[in-house]
This record gives sequence, structure tokens and C-alpha cells, in this order.
Amino acid sequence: MVKSRHSKRSGKRAQSTRGPTARPKNSRRLDFGEGHGQTAGMAEENSHRVDKLESLVAHLEHQIEELDSVVIAQGKLLAHLKKEVQRQSAAMQTLELERIKGNQQKPPHYQ
Repeated sequence: MVKSRHSKRSGKRAQSTRGPTARPKNSRRLDFGEGHGQTAGMAEENSHRVDKLESLVAHLEHQIEELDSVVIAQGKLLAHLKKEVQRQSAAMQTLELERIKGNQQKPPHYQ
């Protein structure tokens, strides 16, 4: 048997928390209407607070997107710099080997 309660303002039926798709017992339902023990001022204050939270969340989402693009750009730069360091290292090794070969003189009896 599903229990239901009637909202005084809308006349709609809201299901209880006993059904298979019900909310967890510890969760609380946010209702900012006057019909649930709140005055008009409290409802307005709560609405203002929710609007402010939504604005802050939107701002944070925007910052996350910006930071994500920065991280991606830095990853690309890092990959490019790694390749450049490898290229420079290979060039230095080649020059060092040529220098060593150039410094090695054949003994006089080989000439």
C-alpha cells in the first residue's frame, strides 16, 4: 500500500518514500512554498539563496572549463618540449661522438 499526502496549494498527490524509486530515508525534500510552514519572507529568502548557489555553481563550471583548456594546452606544450629535448640530446650525442673521434689520433707507427 502506497501512502500519499496532498499538497494544500496544488491539490496534487505526492507519493511517500516507501516506493521502489523513492528517495533515501535521510534525504530531505526542498519545498519553498508557503504551504509547508514557511512565511513568504522565508520562501523568498530561500529562493534567493538557491539563485545565489546556482550562480556560484555556474561560475565554478566556467572556471573548470577554462582550467581544463589550460591543462590541455600545457599538455600539448609539454609533449612538444619533450620532443625538442630528445632532438637536442641526440644532436649533442652526435657532436660529442664526432669530437671524441676527432681527438683520437692514430699512434705514430700506424701512419
